[in-house]
Amino acid sequence: MNDMVNNPKHYASAAGNDIDCLTAMHAMAGDEEFAGHLRCQVFKYLWRYKKKGRSVEDLEKAKFYQELLIELAAKIARKEENASEVERLNVIAAMHEGSD
Repeated sequence: MNDMVNNPKHYASAAGNDIDCLTAMHAMAGDEEFAGHLRCQVFKYLWRYKKKGRSVEDLEKAKFYQELLIELAAKIARKEENASEVERLNVIAAMHEGSD
């Protein structure tokens, strides 16, 4: 069965491997740019959900993209926290190097 919300067949790789379109886009664009894409997808599906005769499917697609965006935002936040901690430790290390 073709799951038109979570895994539509028309987004599968043309090469027949397990790489889907969203994974390739994320790899190409990076986290921040891909987050912007996901945000726009949520907006698009919410904007038009009553206009195409598939309102429930469009709302489910908006939810799908929003859940991906939430996961990505959490990943970005963890990266930023880790980077801040590494920076803090580097400052402490530099201070200790100067005290020798």
